[in-house]
Amino acid sequence: MATNYYKERHPNRRHPDRRTIQRAKRTLAEHESFDPLRRHGGRFRQIKRNVEGQILQSVEELALCSRQLASRHGVCVKTVSRILRENEFHTYHICRVTN
Repeated sequence: MATNYYKERHPNRRHPDRRTIQRAKRTLAEHESFDPLRRHGGRFRQIKRNVEGQILQSVEELALCSRQLASRHGVCVKTVSRILRENEFHTYHICRVTN
């Protein structure tokens, strides 16, 4: 049925094999999407929690820029910026953001 529909809708294209249609139907039924599955998409967030606490403690005790914080704690500047932003610090001139 799906192969016939495809042939009617796209007469000038190559037609997929019936197994291709069956595999697509099975994938859609199992995962509800054709998006690729993210397996092993990086380190777990819990591993970085101790570094996050250390960075926030350094911000309160020392007057360091984000580059110095990254160097001191062995993480990249983007990680420091993300941690600061999530905890409502301004990333360039480190101080609390007020609304």
